[in-house]
Amino acid sequence: MRKVSITADTVLNIIQSVFNDNDVDNISSDDLPADWQGKSIQELLNIKYYTFKHRPESTEMIIREKRDEGEDVNELEALNRSFGCLVLNGVDRIFATNIDVSTCSAKLDFWVQTSKIKLLEYLIDKVNIALSGRVLPLEFKMQDNTVEHRTVALVFGRLDSPEYDTASEIGESVQCSVDVELTVQPETILMANIKIEFATEWNGDNTQWTDVIAEHFSLSALAQTKSLPLAKNISHTGTINTSLGRTFSVTIPAMVNNFTTWLTQYAFGLVDINTQILMRLTIGGLEQTFAVIVTDLHGDVKNDGTDLVYSLTLSEAGL
Repeated sequence: MRKVSITADTVLNIIQSVFNDNDVDNISSDDLPADWQGKSIQELLNIKYYTFKHRPESTEMIIREKRDEGEDVNELEALNRSFGCLVLNGVDRIFATNIDVSTCSAKLDFWVQTSKIKLLEYLIDKVNIALSGRVLPLEFKMQDNTVEHRTVALVFGRLDSPEYDTASEIGESVQCSVDVELTVQPETILMANIKIEFATEWNGDNTQWTDVIAEHFSLSALAQTKSLPLAKNISHTGTINTSLGRTFSVTIPAMVNNFTTWLTQYAFGLVDINTQILMRLTIGGLEQTFAVIVTDLHGDVKNDGTDLVYSLTLSEAGL
């Protein structure tokens, strides 16, 4: 497997693509000022991003260049600019010839107006919520013009304590930073690509499905085999499969919903032990519905005394 090159510019491009995403780059909180509502977060922050490879131009230089080009520049509006510098601290790769998995640590250093610090904190929190349990597709163009496909899992830390500067060129400003952790790896089926749903009653298209959050999931497809003599050499045998049985193991938190209520009734003996339920399983875009019965059920309370967790084993139901 070919190795992809990960630079500070690569990481910055990934981060900016997330910041500019339509689902992220908008105000959706009543806690922020009324004149910010419905506006783009990136436009309000007005941040110029760069890495150490690209030194930012000063606001004064930009104003001079724009005036030389004949543009009417408002100097007070120009003072609304902010800056963000990305520093790539390290890239750790798995030491193997046929695996290309990298863990990257970086830091974004911000220099923004004091009035924007609340908006910047809001952006980071919103991005972490949007990225929770998700991976993003990446394309790396190689020197021979071929494309290598990867995915990236991205997590932002919290903004650190700001340092105030009351006499900066952009007005009263703060300097603060946020840590960024990334894992870049080949495209694989992750837990985020697996969806598990249950229905205890069904009625065609009107079936009410309960989407569960699996803390653990396993699938076993066990075939029953039979040995047969080989046609060309009856002194040797080959093997064929005569049947296939599937078993599923799932661990889920006992959130209040129809399915966990049914599981509690099952554990209390209020449901026939051979009652069939439907499980709709989606893995990597492939979807299949199974009629199953519960063959093993455990309910455990976590050590901190908070959540009840159900661990159940399901097998395909017979006629």
